[in-house]
Amino acid sequence: MPRQRANTGIAVEKTDANRWADPRSLLGLLQRGRGKGFLEALGHPAEAVDLVVDCITSDPRLDHQVESRGWFYAALVAELDIDLPSLRAAFAEPAAETGDDAAWLATSVFELVARRGVPGGVSELRRYLRSGRDIDLALQHLLPLADQSDAVGLLYDILESADTEHLREALSWVVTDFTVAPWPTWRRTSTQVDLLVGEVISQRGRRTDSAPPAELRSQRAMFTRDLLIRTGREAEAGTPQAELIRLADDGGEDMLLDVAPALLGDESLKVGVKAAVRRTLWGLRSPKAVAWARTTASLDDEGGLAAVHLLAELAEATDLPRVRSLLYAAVAGGNDYMYAQCALVDGIGRLADQASLDVLETLFEETVYSYLRRRCVRALSVIDENFATTRASECLYDCEAETRAIAIEAVDMDAPDNRERLAQIAGDPTEDESCRQAAVRVAQLWSEKN
Repeated sequence: MPRQRANTGIAVEKTDANRWADPRSLLGLLQRGRGKGFLEALGHPAEAVDLVVDCITSDPRLDHQVESRGWFYAALVAELDIDLPSLRAAFAEPAAETGDDAAWLATSVFELVARRGVPGGVSELRRYLRSGRDIDLALQHLLPLADQSDAVGLLYDILESADTEHLREALSWVVTDFTVAPWPTWRRTSTQVDLLVGEVISQRGRRTDSAPPAELRSQRAMFTRDLLIRTGREAEAGTPQAELIRLADDGGEDMLLDVAPALLGDESLKVGVKAAVRRTLWGLRSPKAVAWARTTASLDDEGGLAAVHLLAELAEATDLPRVRSLLYAAVAGGNDYMYAQCALVDGIGRLADQASLDVLETLFEETVYSYLRRRCVRALSVIDENFATTRASECLYDCEAETRAIAIEAVDMDAPDNRERLAQIAGDPTEDESCRQAAVRVAQLWSEKN
C-alpha cells in the first residue's frame, strides 16, 4: 500500500533497500551522486563506464521529481567518453501513459553533454523527439539547444512531431528570450511558430503573478487558510474536520493543535487538505505550539511526524536530547522515515550540536537521498571543524548544486586541487549559475589575500 510522506502529503511506495548498492562501493557512490564516486570513477574509468550507464538507464533516485543527477552523470559521460547511444536503454520499454519518466535522466544528460560541446547530444534528442514517446520531454531539452550547429533542420523535426498544444506549452515555459537565434529566423520561416510566439509574448505581458516573495507567501497562507475553513464548513458537525471553521476566529491556532493528530490520521481526508494542515502547523510559533511539538513529536503516526518537523524548527538547546533521540530512531527506521530525518538534521544543524557529529557523518555516507545529504553537509559545515579540509573537497563534485555551493564557500583554498576545481566550476557551461558566481568570488577573494 502507498505510504504518505510525512512532510508533503504525497503518496509514495515503500522503498526497497535492495535498489541501492553498498554505499562504499563505486556503484553505491554513483547511485547516491556523491562527489567521492565522481572522483573514483575518473580514477577507474574501465570499471566506471558501465556503472554510469546503469545509473542513467535505471534511475536510482529516491525522489525522481526533486533530486538532481543530470549535471553529475552528464559530466561523467563527457569525462569518460561514454557512447551516447548506450543510454537509449533508458527508454527501451514502452512509455507510461502518464509520461516517459524512465527517460528523464537520459534526456537531461543528452542536453547537458550537448551544452558541454559533446557531439551527438542534439542528435539523440532529435531521435527521441521523432519517436513520439514524450513530446513535452523532448521539447524541454531540445529547445534550449536550438541555436547549436547540429540543430540545423530542427524546426522541421519539431513541426512534424509536435502539435500546436505541445508547442505552445513548451514555448511558454522553456524559452525565455525570443529575440535571440534561432527564433527570429524560425518566426519568419513558420507562420505557426510566429503566431504561437506572439501569443506567448502577449500572455507574458498580461501576467500579474510577479509579486514580491513576501506577498506570494502571504497569498499562499491565505489560500491555505481558506481551504481549511471551507473544509470545516463542508464537514459533518461534531467531527474534527468541522472544527476547522474556527480558523476564522482568534482561537483557531489552539483548535488546530488539538485536532491536527486526528485530521492527519483520517484516511478519508483529502491529501491536499492534509498538506494544508501541515503547512499551517509548521507556520505556528507560539509557546503553546512549541509545547505541543514537544509533547506530540513521535514517529508513530502522521500527527507525531508533523510535530517532529515543528519541533526541529523550534527546538532550543534544552530540547537537544529529545531531538537526538528522534533522529536516532528515524535513522534506525530507514528510508520510510526519510523526511523526518531531513527535518531533524536541519534542527541539529541549527543548534550546532557537536554530539550529533557521528550520526551526521553516517547519514552523509549512507543516505540514498541527496536532499538529506545536502542537509547533512550544511550541518557539518557548522559542526565539524575539519569540514573545510575533508568533506568540502568531495562536496565540490556532489550531484546537488546547493551542496556544491556550501562546499565552495567553506573549502580550504590553500589546497591547489580545490583552487583548480573552483576554476572548473567557474568555466562549466552546465553548472548552476549561483555556483559559478560563488566560485569566481571565492577564488578572487583568496587571490587578493595571497
